[in-house]
Amino acid sequence: MDNSGDAQILLVMDEVDAINFHKKGYDTNCKVIAYDSEFKSPLAKHLEKMNLLVNQNVLVKDPYTSDLTYHPLDSASKNLHIDYFKRYAAILSLLGATRVFVTEVNAFNETDSVGGSVGVGVKGGLGGKASGKWTSDSQVQELMSLDQSYEPKVDLAGAKKMMELFSLQNDTDLDMIIKAIETGTVYKYFDFSLNLSQKMQKVFNLAANIIPYGGIDIKTELESNKKIKETYTLHVRVEFKDSQTNE
Repeated sequence: MDNSGDAQILLVMDEVDAINFHKKGYDTNCKVIAYDSEFKSPLAKHLEKMNLLVNQNVLVKDPYTSDLTYHPLDSASKNLHIDYFKRYAAILSLLGATRVFVTEVNAFNETDSVGGSVGVGVKGGLGGKASGKWTSDSQVQELMSLDQSYEPKVDLAGAKKMMELFSLQNDTDLDMIIKAIETGTVYKYFDFSLNLSQKMQKVFNLAANIIPYGGIDIKTELESNKKIKETYTLHVRVEFKDSQTNE
């Protein structure tokens, strides 16, 4: 039994529980997938290959890509931040970036504004650093270590294609860098912030309302370990080769 489709949250249960959960109409905010079904769907086979098709697993779909990429609930926040940064950095590598790295990590505060990234383009100088409360833990330290280096390269067509692939074709910061390249403007540094909190908080709130069943109680898990749903603002610096031009 597999009624998963393109669900934002997947619950892995045995087949009997999965069928009953669906029959009771409890899967309004999620979908269920059976780990022990005789006939496995392509998604079930994919999850099995990734060692995610485990009984009582709660899986969160990456909301920032159209790919069927899922992460276990307890590591979803960290993994989604890392994956998003790497996708963003890959695009920047095609816009002449020689290094993309995190300079500061701030725990998200619900009183802060949320939404798209906020960029500050700087020609030959340093950008301003957004303020925020520092949280010291292993997850923050791992995010602080994000650092990608590249050989200088400008491939506007490739960058635009990748932006569409990652649903970033309307990103303000990337558009700003592209326009600069197209007009021959030289950037030495570019500072901006990545804030994934809005979509991720919605997903975690959705998960918290799922009715406990088959040994899965997401609300209790989230309440007992608040770190699971903590989200962050990543302050990122991009370095370019001084002689970057659109040639």
